[in-house]
Amino acid sequence: MDFHHNTQHSCSAVVSTNAAGMSWRVNANAFTGKEREGDDIPTWVTDAVLRGVLPYVKELKSAFVLQPAEGSGLPSLLQSRLNAPRILQVMKVANYCVTKLAELNVPLGTHEVGLTPDTQMPPLNTGQQYLELTCNGLAVPYCMSIATVKKFLWKRSDDVIFHFRILDPARLAPFPALKVPDS
Repeated sequence: MDFHHNTQHSCSAVVSTNAAGMSWRVNANAFTGKEREGDDIPTWVTDAVLRGVLPYVKELKSAFVLQPAEGSGLPSLLQSRLNAPRILQVMKVANYCVTKLAELNVPLGTHEVGLTPDTQMPPLNTGQQYLELTCNGLAVPYCMSIATVKKFLWKRSDDVIFHFRILDPARLAPFPALKVPDS
């Protein structure tokens, strides 16, 4: 295939998360030049493209810890300290946690927790128990990346600690105060 002449099938895309943790995808030829650095385009992208400053290899991965919440009665995972790409979405962390808990005979489900508090509640009347992930005592939106959680919820330089528990609709973790960009 000639990529220079068949742009219909070969348009490159940029996929990332913005400062609020929202995933976004833009075709490379759709940028207008009016995108705001740090808001619309992650700082690491503008640093790399405009300034030639590339992230250090050690910054491409992030360590985090998965621990049962105090009083949850859930077992610790056999491997609780993990390393993953900083851009890994928390949904993948939740799925990993659910898989490892299932191996320990604790069957839980996941549901997509978005950037607004109304997404915290799982589907009702399913008979399924769901996992809740928290960081610094706050509910973690599953669409955030590990890097976004570290910057906006953890707010420290050491390993992010996620606590997991069975979601109790009567005792939901407080939702973080997030500025959700206008659509």
